[in-house]
Amino acid sequence: MSAGQIFGSPPEPIFNLDGVCVQPDLLEDILHILASRSEERTKSAVGQNYGQFCGGDCAKYIFLLCERFNQPPETRYLAVDIFDKFMSKHLCGLYKYIRTSKKYVDRKKEWEDLETKLSRLMCLRMVSSVQLASKLCSHCKILTLRKCQRFLAASGHQYTLDSIMLSELSILKTLDFKVPSASALTYIEALLEILGYNDSSTNVKVLHATCLDVLDVTILRRQVVYNKLCTLAINSIEVTKEDLEQFATVEEDMMFLAVAVIGAATYIVDQDTLHRVVDHISKITRIPFADILDFSNILIQECVPVQGTGMT
Repeated sequence: MSAGQIFGSPPEPIFNLDGVCVQPDLLEDILHILASRSEERTKSAVGQNYGQFCGGDCAKYIFLLCERFNQPPETRYLAVDIFDKFMSKHLCGLYKYIRTSKKYVDRKKEWEDLETKLSRLMCLRMVSSVQLASKLCSHCKILTLRKCQRFLAASGHQYTLDSIMLSELSILKTLDFKVPSASALTYIEALLEILGYNDSSTNVKVLHATCLDVLDVTILRRQVVYNKLCTLAINSIEVTKEDLEQFATVEEDMMFLAVAVIGAATYIVDQDTLHRVVDHISKITRIPFADILDFSNILIQECVPVQGTGMT
């Protein structure tokens, strides 16, 4: 047995283990805390430009980084969230500074030069985001400065240890040291623990494995997924910029995302149990049954893109 097996966390969560599982009153407290955090996220999203850097190629690169560094699943989701929050605030701050500063005559040229500089730093910023996320997820798989330096050097980017440390500190300062500490997976695992406790006939371990796949696809296809959900919500094919801005609070709702992922995973694993499971998590979270089905259906269409696929 390797040292990692002795001292590390198990490769996947152990749900509802007799004698050592979380007690019902603690599960209820955890759910309330997570619901409160999700509500805080939605409120803080008002007026922000989040979501531009947490899908597509950025998410794909961060996922590959986490795989390269053998990080647990939670790390990749947190790293994507950290990177998105940082880049959104960082870019908005720089843009405002250039627009209002009197020292710049040709603001367009200065912004183009700044974009070039930012593009050169993207790899470093992503590595720093993974580094921060690793510290929140596992005490034995922390991404050290030297590991970061070796990877960056192999990728053609030469940075000193001080530069890498300063990059990490820059992210923390930009976020006012308020780093996201709970991802959608945190919510999913808490809900599955409650689901398994209340309904022993549901194989939550199988659901968990499928939820990971569904969540990966959801993040990689984030823009498409939430555009479809916004279209459904406003009941119009034409989605305006104002619609998306108002919809930002929904995109930051981790609890809503978690229940939709569980619903989609349930459909993939066993369609016969779909309505029972969705009804159960609807009662747990107080999110309307129909809303969960609608969102889950969109995720199914992205995960299983076969003509005619969808929930009825």
